[in-house]
Amino acid sequence: MKKLIKELDFTSKEELFNYFIDSWYNGNYSQCRNLFSRLNKSGKKELLQYIAGCFDNENEKKVYQFYFNLL
Repeated sequence: MKKLIKELDFTSKEELFNYFIDSWYNGNYSQCRNLFSRLNKSGKKELLQYIAGCFDNENEKKVYQFYFNLL
């Protein structure tokens, strides 16, 4: 995950996770799949936990389900 954070010029994993969420909202699903595949097992778990903590509305549940289905 550190390599991906550095490569995308972010400073924290929260920024990276928000990028995953924003990519989904922008309809960049192939980008979402590509980025998700580059995470290791623990990184995928952290991302899903992060998204699960963002459940403010129905869309966040859709984001979570999208990434969960990529497992």
